[in-house]
Amino acid sequence: MKDHAKTKQPMIGELASLRERIAELERSALEQKRVEEELRESAEKYRLFFEYSPLGNFYFDEKGVIVACNEHFVDLIGSSRKALIGLELFKLPDQKVVEAVRQALGGQTALYEDVYRSVTADKATPVRAVFTPIHLEGRGVIGGVGIVEDITERRRSEAALREKEERYRSLVENADEAILVIQDGKIQFVNTRAVAAFGYSVQEFISIPVFELVHPEDREMVIRRYLEKISGDAAPTRHTYRVLPKKGLVSWIEISSILIHWEGRPATLNLITDITDRKKAE
Repeated sequence: MKDHAKTKQPMIGELASLRERIAELERSALEQKRVEEELRESAEKYRLFFEYSPLGNFYFDEKGVIVACNEHFVDLIGSSRKALIGLELFKLPDQKVVEAVRQALGGQTALYEDVYRSVTADKATPVRAVFTPIHLEGRGVIGGVGIVEDITERRRSEAALREKEERYRSLVENADEAILVIQDGKIQFVNTRAVAAFGYSVQEFISIPVFELVHPEDREMVIRRYLEKISGDAAPTRHTYRVLPKKGLVSWIEISSILIHWEGRPATLNLITDITDRKKAE
């Protein structure tokens, strides 16, 4: 009986060890299943982001060949998924794209902004694109991703803004009145007519404290009205006073002023007409 008990004791120990090993395997299997589920969930999130992003997305492998793209990219290029998958980016005629892909596969992020002319469709689109590498631990760069934005509307808005600015510049430069923008008691802008009327260059105007151009007898009144205007008097005002042009003769002017914002801060926009001859006639 004693021998039987001795034989049975190791078997019980082995059985307990086996049970513990089985439990460890079960725990490991559950952990592996949990990790796999998290990976699948994460992959699904990235897939949804990739497919339904408002930007054009595509992946390319280490040879610069497109291996996947979303529908927005297909629409942006004006082609088909079939034509784009397998496209060799290093063979594109647009060398800016080629260089961006080369930088991405070299481990750097590259930017592209230009009018891209598709080789798989008859379409040219202003785009801004980011090319970035895909790293895999132990293998380095295994490919890259391109994120493409259609900037057609932005380009149109910029062109419209430039056109609008040019129209206003033309109006200001060809106005019959001298035009000055005054901020913090200094001249920030003058038009061509002001230069001709006062005889000072643009640089001289900018360097002269504006109230030094006013006749000493009128200066206190002009400063007071300027401070009232700059303190919030938004109503247009019209006044007459004497100024000192560069040629030295006292001139009479009529000035219309309005409160504006210049580069984010209060300033006055001033339209000036020389009324010296009218004053002499009076």
